[in-house]
Amino acid sequence: MKQDEFVGNIESFSNKFINQQKLKNMKRLSFLLMAVVCVIFFSCGEDEDKQGHSITAFTGYGGAIATADKEIAVAGEAVTVTATPADGFLFKEWKVRVGNTIVENVQANPSTFTMPMEDVVIVATFMIRNDVLERITDPALKAYCQSRMDTEQEIDGVTYPKWDTNGNGVLSPDEASAVKAIDITGGVNGVKIKSVDELVEFAGLEVLKISGNELTTLNVAWPKLAQLDCSHNKLSNLSVGKSENLKELYCNNNHLSSLKLKAMLYEDGFMLHCGNQTTIDGEARTVEVLLSEEQIAFWESNLKKLNENVNVEVQTMPNTDVYLTMTDAYKYSYGSLTLILSDDDSNRIQLSLKLSELQPGEYSKAQINSAYVTVTGGGSYRSLDSDDPGSFIVKYDAVSDIYTIEGVLNLRADASYPSVNIVGFEYTGPL
Repeated sequence: MKQDEFVGNIESFSNKFINQQKLKNMKRLSFLLMAVVCVIFFSCGEDEDKQGHSITAFTGYGGAIATADKEIAVAGEAVTVTATPADGFLFKEWKVRVGNTIVENVQANPSTFTMPMEDVVIVATFMIRNDVLERITDPALKAYCQSRMDTEQEIDGVTYPKWDTNGNGVLSPDEASAVKAIDITGGVNGVKIKSVDELVEFAGLEVLKISGNELTTLNVAWPKLAQLDCSHNKLSNLSVGKSENLKELYCNNNHLSSLKLKAMLYEDGFMLHCGNQTTIDGEARTVEVLLSEEQIAFWESNLKKLNENVNVEVQTMPNTDVYLTMTDAYKYSYGSLTLILSDDDSNRIQLSLKLSELQPGEYSKAQINSAYVTVTGGGSYRSLDSDDPGSFIVKYDAVSDIYTIEGVLNLRADASYPSVNIVGFEYTGPL
């Protein structure tokens, strides 16, 4: 081999070796640079995770103050927020305005959330305080209702839940409407209940047991009520006309002189105890009870001989084309007296009397100046038969300030409404 070729081969080999070393060094450098970048990247992420972010809590309308237990928090840290309502308001819920986080329980106060990797702005919202209990004034009734807010009660073998379902210490109208049963037999801690009129917002009541108290008047205003025990009170007036589901009534041992119970639901489970009535002075009295023909048949075969039904005289309802249970009444006088009775179905009776004051007693042709009757299916402003207008009776209880008005009116014949000529009606309530 020539010397020049040998030298050339040596140089070529050297160059290849050097190039290979450079390539290896470049690869090592690349790996090193990548490692450095990764370290820097993840180090930045760790720094960002550890970076504190601000928390701003404020109140909406009806709030006094809202606070967080810390002003700055890092991602993943638990934050507790608390709100205070203004007078007349209640806390409603939390709303996150800024920040990617979720409040653990939006309706809880206090509540918590997990801090995200950004600032958070959260607002406490409020609602007007609407507490049914604040509208109950009877001391014993209020004490019972307050006790049921966080306590179950077993009634006739059924356990009914506490009333305060959301735990905010307030009985809302919705919570009151959800109550199905009340048992205040004998009063509360020796204190007797004198009125349950303020339970009108408990529209879902199905069972009401108020025996052994001191009620003097009772208007059943609960449409779903199926069982009522108001025995052993001081009732001189009892109206059940507003309940279409009532099938068990225990009203014995009161001061009642008459009852109209045709509105009671006659089906399996029908039960009636209504005897042993006395005067306010304690003398035994007979109570007149108006029932349907079906109810009377059941009475005669199953109820008449019960000890709770002593001194009861049952009668059928008057023979009428329409019988109305009026729910509202008022009177006004401009020389003569006008009495207006109505119900929720737009039925209306307007009586103009030849008197200036409404007194207890019977009113017939001699006392009735004119009258107009509007009844479903019977026309509007029907006048009375001039020869035989019918009559009505007025009773008044001075203790309870409650009137009982009942009667039968004969309408002037109208060819457009041949099937409605005799209208019976009753009303129990204030005037």
